[in-house]
Amino acid sequence: MPHAWAISDEKEKQLKELQNMSMLSSPHCWGNRLKTHYTAHLSAGLGNVCTIEGVTCESDDIDYGDYPIVNGKIRVSDEPGFGMKLLKT
Repeated sequence: MPHAWAISDEKEKQLKELQNMSMLSSPHCWGNRLKTHYTAHLSAGLGNVCTIEGVTCESDDIDYGDYPIVNGKIRVSDEPGFGMKLLKT
């Protein structure tokens, strides 16, 4: 599986390309909550995302932080590390 940042770089390129064409996007983040969170941050910055497909999953090694859904929109964390903390090192 590609490294998370490589996936993020590719998503950023694709989202910018779609934004340049005045198109909305719906990134697919199946199977990994981490991907859902960093895609939410990327999407908040670019602003052309209508939905983020994701599957919640859990880990005893990560505190996923607080990503509340308010008025149908996910609110991303201002904390470093996408607002998530490693619980085990």
